Amino acid sequence: MLTTAFLAAFLAAKPDAITISVDPTSVISTQFRGVGIQVDPFHYEPTPEKWKMIWKRVDACQPGFFRMCFQNDSYCDRLDANGEPVFRWTVQPNHPKLKQVYEILDYAQAHGVKVLLGEWGTPGFWNTGKRVSPEPGSALWSKLVVGILTHLVKDKGYTCITEFDYFNEPNGDWSGNPSYETWLKGIKAVGPALAASPVGDKVKLSGPSASGDSGWQDALKWLDRAAKDAPEQFGSYNLHWYAKDKEVIGGLIEPNLIERKLAAQTLDPSAKEKQFFVAESGLLDGKVNGDQQPRVKTYGYGLLMADYFAQVCRAGWSGATFWDLDDAMHPVTADTPNPPGLLTLKVWGFWNSQGDVMVPPESTAPREPFYVWTLLSRLFPPGCSIVKSQAHGDSDLRTTASTSNGELSLLVVNESYNPKTVRIPLSAVHGRSLLEYHYFPGDHPQNADGVPIPVRRRISMNRRDYVVEFPGRGCVFLTSAKQFAKGPAR
Repeated sequence: MLTTAFLAAFLAAKPDAITISVDPTSVISTQFRGVGIQVDPFHYEPTPEKWKMIWKRVDACQPGFFRMCFQNDSYCDRLDANGEPVFRWTVQPNHPKLKQVYEILDYAQAHGVKVLLGEWGTPGFWNTGKRVSPEPGSALWSKLVVGILTHLVKDKGYTCITEFDYFNEPNGDWSGNPSYETWLKGIKAVGPALAASPVGDKVKLSGPSASGDSGWQDALKWLDRAAKDAPEQFGSYNLHWYAKDKEVIGGLIEPNLIERKLAAQTLDPSAKEKQFFVAESGLLDGKVNGDQQPRVKTYGYGLLMADYFAQVCRAGWSGATFWDLDDAMHPVTADTPNPPGLLTLKVWGFWNSQGDVMVPPESTAPREPFYVWTLLSRLFPPGCSIVKSQAHGDSDLRTTASTSNGELSLLVVNESYNPKTVRIPLSAVHGRSLLEYHYFPGDHPQNADGVPIPVRRRISMNRRDYVVEFPGRGCVFLTSAKQFAKGPAR
């Protein structure tokens, strides 16, 4: 019978093994904000039972931050006769849309999850029979922003709100924003108004929130222009990038984010103290029916998002937000029957909480990408340091590593369908025992609450390297952080 020591020696001696180096002393980024999720008020509001189901799953994920956007009618009822906003909490404190805002913020506040709050676009009201939309830069628009943030942060005590996104995807032809100059005018009005408000020392603007799904080059250009034209207005910088498969597999995320961060830091002398992050991330190929992404239900989507995330970290950016939590948050059609039909909802979520009532019904269970995002959230927590790691001599492998509270975590992604043998020198992990998690087809175990379970505990033996086998395309996660394991190692 082969002994464990003999087997370890045999594997370590394989000539085709690829070596991965990890250098905890070579720090890429110390400004990591964590792994984010887009969590918005629901068009199809969950029942109390479903809210419990949703929050239990978010408990399992342990995200570092939320991005939450709303329309102004969530908090503003109308304009009065003098054109001043009438806020819902003064006349309709139990309005369903406002209650959902509180529901999400209550969870974030109780669990230490930071929130980037934002508007979807231009505010608008039906007032005295006419549609009223304030101009960017108008006093009314600033009053709306200052009003809701003062209420939530000062009056309600939601200290979890740290940033505000003034306008979602202002470069998109769907946004209603006519030009960069119009958006900039609004930024230069709202920024000072927020800074002078009762919460100006607690909430900063983040932007430009430009989108890349119509061409990521345009979103990156907006980042340059924002850093050049209004650096004093931003506490952090973000953009959106819905990537094509070839951009992820080809490794294009990493170099382009590196280049744009360096450019912004040149244009904005204070940018080295600011976080850069992807405020909406996802995959563009396969989108159908206007804005549905059925691939989010697949194993491959989770794998590509792990690779995407690795490149964000390697570029020195501070995190990425998965679009999005639940299909039931957003409809894709103007007609929204109850229950929703197969073409009603935007299909981008970790699950569909309305699935069981749809006709025909579908599962409400978490989809495979949720497993990946949960492990990333747990192993790359807020405040961790992203450190240098590299797979030597193999372009199919992508790595990223973090250190937190003296513990080390490593993600290795194999984009090839070919089996790989990977060697990790003990010196790279200081000889520590590691928990190993898998994301392979049919091999990513989790407990009943959706918490990933390690497939084995890697014990350092006889000073030999760790050897990890990839049967094909997939991910391996390794960590010395035992507190992240909520199931028995087997």
